Amino acid sequence: MSNDWNVWSKHVILELERLDKCVSAIKADISDLKVRLASVNKDLDDLPQLLSDLKKQITKLQEKLSDDAIEIGKLQVKSGVWGFVGGALPVLIMVLIKWLLTK
Repeated sequence: MSNDWNVWSKHVILELERLDKCVSAIKADISDLKVRLASVNKDLDDLPQLLSDLKKQITKLQEKLSDDAIEIGKLQVKSGVWGFVGGALPVLIMVLIKWLLTK
């Protein structure tokens, strides 16, 4: 019986040591998760400010895009006027020459 108890006690001690290692590993995992959770919480705390900054940047880009569209419209009108002048000039010269020759 004494021999059985020695075998059993060694088995119990080994099992307790194994469980202690498992508990230690779980504690380390929990500690790591706490650190990661703190980092995530900090990121979440910064999120409203980041979103606000992003909205401001988007608004600025939209304003610039609108201004660029207006400038493009102005350039299109100018190019149309200059195209008309460029096309009308040779016609006027030809009409003037023809009129002068017929006089």
